[in-house]
Parts: sequence; C-alpha cells; structure tokens
Amino acid sequence: MDNNVEAQVKQLNTRGITVNDLEYFARQSQAYGYHEIVDQYLPHFAGQKRSIDFNDIADLYHLDQQLKNVMMVSLQLFEQSFKVALAAALPAMRHGEIFKEAYRLEDGRVIRRGDLKARIRRIKQHYLEPFAGYRQAYNGEITPWVLVKEMSFGVATNAFFLLGSQVQTQVLARVFKAPLSVEGFDKLLADVRLFRRRAAHNYPLLGIKSANGRSFYRLMLADLALLKNQAPFRYAKEDFQAISTRYLGDHPTERDFLRSNIEP
Repeated sequence: MDNNVEAQVKQLNTRGITVNDLEYFARQSQAYGYHEIVDQYLPHFAGQKRSIDFNDIADLYHLDQQLKNVMMVSLQLFEQSFKVALAAALPAMRHGEIFKEAYRLEDGRVIRRGDLKARIRRIKQHYLEPFAGYRQAYNGEITPWVLVKEMSFGVATNAFFLLGSQVQTQVLARVFKAPLSVEGFDKLLADVRLFRRRAAHNYPLLGIKSANGRSFYRLMLADLALLKNQAPFRYAKEDFQAISTRYLGDHPTERDFLRSNIEP
C-alpha cells in the first residue's frame, strides 16, 4: 500500500471511520482528492450513532457532484433565456449604446459604462461566427444576438443594469412569470453567482445554507420556479428526484436530510 494512502487510512481509523475497500479508497483519493472528499463531507456524519465507512462519505460526495451538475445545466438554460430576452430588447446594443454611466449592485460592486464598452469592443474584434458566412451576410457588423451570445453571463447582466428602466422592465417581463423589480433581480443574481462559484470550485452544497438560511439547492429551485420558461425548473426537480431515489436505495437513513436540502 502507498505510504500516503496508508497514513490517510490510519487517520480515518483514529476518527472512527472504517475503510473496508482499500482499493476503492485509493482510487477515489487519487482521482478526486482525499481532502475534497473527507474534509468536506465527513462533518455531515458527526454525531451519527452508527458505523461509518469511507464509502458512505464518498457516496455523499458523488451525490453532491450529481446534483451540482444538474443544477448547473438548469442555470445554463436560465442564462440562455435571459440572453435571448436581452438581445431582443436591445437593438441599440449593436452600437454599444448603453444608457447609464454606472450602477451600484446590492453587494457594493459598481458596474461602469466604460468597462462594459471595452468588453463590447473586444467582442466585436474577436467573436466567433455562429454559422459559416455570418460576417459576409451582415457586412462585417455584429448583430445584437451574437453580441449578447458572446458575453459571459456576468457581462450580460452588467449590461442589463446599465440600461434604461423601460428596457429593463421589458427584459424582466420576458424572463419571469410575475413582475420582478431590478432590485429583486439583483438579489436573485447574487444567489446564482454564489452557487455557481461554490460549484465551479467544487465546494460542498449539500447541507450548506445561504445567508438567508435556505439550502442552496432549494434556493436555486425557488429561483428557477420564477421563470416564464419552466423547463429549467422542471428538469432540475425531476432529475433531483431520480438521483435522490437512487441514493436512498443504499442510504435510507438520509431521507430527511435530502428532503430538507433538495425538495422545493
């Protein structure tokens, strides 16, 4: 056995955790990281009055990975719907005509017109053609569709906050079922940004609560439920149910934990 693996197994044993499948432990630790799995997911099992094996911890780690992947796809669909609404409402963006000089987000960050215009200039210089012959078809000009398509979600939302209130209302009305204020959208985006950041850097999301005390997965589901296009919400909800059902087949005692984390 590798000396490092042996030391890690001994460390787990001193913490009351068994390792019944040494080969699986070594593969998982090498592929995904001992600290990624154990240090982040072992705390969930603290105080449980039953024997805990490394496989239990690894199963919870992989459950969280599956749920993250599902939610990231649904958030990508939300991003696409938002960009479509933004492009449809913004023919003026073809020339980079953004209306406000600056906008301060709820978290204190300031979006500035000059920074956005610099991004737009770069996009115009380096964008990918969505289909062969695009540049020729549009005489070298970039259409609002492709301009917004080439923006990251962060840049696209920054553009939104610099627009006039009438255009902002049009965009939000196309994206959401019920009226949502610009401030409300700002708060929703703060939730989405934090979720995506935690997911992108592989931090745990199961058992973790946001600042308002709600599970991150339930919070994202609640945000997706606000959308006029219900497909992202429906896909996430259905896939969450299928994933949790499979997991509970091997870990029935985790039913209440999952219900509190992933049910809308």
